[in-house]
Amino acid sequence: MLELFGKRADMFELIDSNPNEVEARIRTKPSKAVFFHLLQRTKVSRILITRGIFATVPKKVSDALESSSVRIEIIEKKAGRPAEFETEKKLLALGMLREGKSAKKISQALGVPTTSIYAWKRRSGKKSSEVPDST
Repeated sequence: MLELFGKRADMFELIDSNPNEVEARIRTKPSKAVFFHLLQRTKVSRILITRGIFATVPKKVSDALESSSVRIEIIEKKAGRPAEFETEKKLLALGMLREGKSAKKISQALGVPTTSIYAWKRRSGKKSSEVPDST
């Protein structure tokens, strides 16, 4: 699957180097030229795109893609960056907070920034003594 994002020239180069590709994922606002180049230089029949990016595609372009038997699929992607720390560390940190340990001590023990610990505490909506059990 082609992952198209970044500068237009980079996208064109990627398209040109993958002429037999049948799927593309568009991760940035595409121009009409990108669509044209994609359809002209590859065998793409399925395009994956988020709802937000799809909203920027002109109706004429989306209609033309549909009529040329290219299937456009709207995918849902969670906004923001992915979680850096696994749930296990979060639960350990919340348990340590419940035991009365300081965020600084927890940070040193788990190798997690204190800001993450404070954020987990804030999201749990409780004072450190009221942090729920991890079970």
